[in-house]
Amino acid sequence: MLFAIYMASYIVVAVVVSPVQEMILPDVIRFASLLFLPHGVRVLSASLLGAKSVPAMVLGELAGNYLFWHSAGPTTLVMSALTAGTVTWLVFEGLRWLDVDAFYRHETDEPPSFHALLLAGLIAAAANAFLLASLVEGQVGGSQVIELIAAYITGDITGMLATVALAHYLFISFWAGVKASP
Repeated sequence: MLFAIYMASYIVVAVVVSPVQEMILPDVIRFASLLFLPHGVRVLSASLLGAKSVPAMVLGELAGNYLFWHSAGPTTLVMSALTAGTVTWLVFEGLRWLDVDAFYRHETDEPPSFHALLLAGLIAAAANAFLLASLVEGQVGGSQVIELIAAYITGDITGMLATVALAHYLFISFWAGVKASP
């Protein structure tokens, strides 16, 4: 199920976001989306599932990168999938060691604070941006690396906020429907 949600978020980015971005901002680096919804899926799935989310995220990244971004070669494709698929969970674990728990593991538990979830998503976006930029650095000019990192972070953060808002809306709508049914 997580893989399907991940792929759906990639499809929305490829079919809707990227063409609109290309029309409005044609000079933005081709490796980055300024509304990258899969990062929001990574953040929510890491929060909800912990380490169990990593295999689906790595497979989702591998498929998404291959199908939509046409990665340069197999090594870059695999390394970017492993990086993007594991970094978010690693950040969540690292923050937990620092007594910032952004995990939401059981339906009966209190959800993590929005601030903890946001902090984890922001740190994961930055870590992911630096690691992925190092993988494609040879394919962009040296001066574009900073722009690429900024675009990655921007896309991940806006994608996370959009995904969290959508999930919140769907959850509220779902529970309103459950309470209204006899």
